[in-house]
Amino acid sequence: MKNKISILDTTLRDGSYTIGYQFSLQDNVIISSGLERAGVELIEIGHGTGLGSSRKSNTQAYSDVEYMKSVRDTIKKSSYGFFFIPGIGNSNDLKLLADHGGGFIRIGVSIENYHEAKKYIKLSKKLKIKFWINLMKSYVYTPQEFSEFAKNCFLDGAEGLYLVDSAGGMLPRDVSLYIEAAKSTLEKINAKNFHLGFHGHENISMGVACALAAVESGATIVDGSLLGIGRSIGNSPIETLGIVLKKAGFSSKVDQWQLSALADKTIRP
Repeated sequence: MKNKISILDTTLRDGSYTIGYQFSLQDNVIISSGLERAGVELIEIGHGTGLGSSRKSNTQAYSDVEYMKSVRDTIKKSSYGFFFIPGIGNSNDLKLLADHGGGFIRIGVSIENYHEAKKYIKLSKKLKIKFWINLMKSYVYTPQEFSEFAKNCFLDGAEGLYLVDSAGGMLPRDVSLYIEAAKSTLEKINAKNFHLGFHGHENISMGVACALAAVESGATIVDGSLLGIGRSIGNSPIETLGIVLKKAGFSSKVDQWQLSALADKTIRP
């Protein structure tokens, strides 16, 4: 068996784009509890554009805190978190997340505005919230730029860095180049506990193939959502990811059959 791979589910966050950010509190309870039973350890919730978005728009069905409470009071073993874009979310949002049992954030940035995330990185450490850096539209940078950015994220104390195929147009060979370059750089600085991740979309139906290429090249965490529900064409279906990773010889805690049943009972209707 190859390395253990973590699968993060983003149904309740990225999937919210497709329904105008209208997931109910009952949806949050049913889906998060089902994901936990299926072995998903990381569950991302909230508005599609992240923590604090309700201040920018009145479209969200419930407040961030209401979503936090609904999931916090439901799951026991899994960890829940939010997406976070500096300027949309603020320090008070992070404190609210910590106060309500949230375990992680994913900070969406470009290399050019990474400096804007520095104060939130410091606060996340203080609040003991785990954080990954999501390099949005990663494909506009070279693999070498991505690898150097990975080193900077490690030195700043991040849990890891995500290669993000925001437009869903990358090919598996492209993904491998980025992950391999970053892994090589990280090995040189002995960054053993730093995780590389991949977030894909299915615009050209290559998201799952790209996720497999990512883990074959050294990534240890990939994203999916039930039935692939997500912005634009959608994300990689988490139930398919579970099957593909198992067939490829990777270990994960997810039960793909439970995930398939959950998708059919909740998202498909």
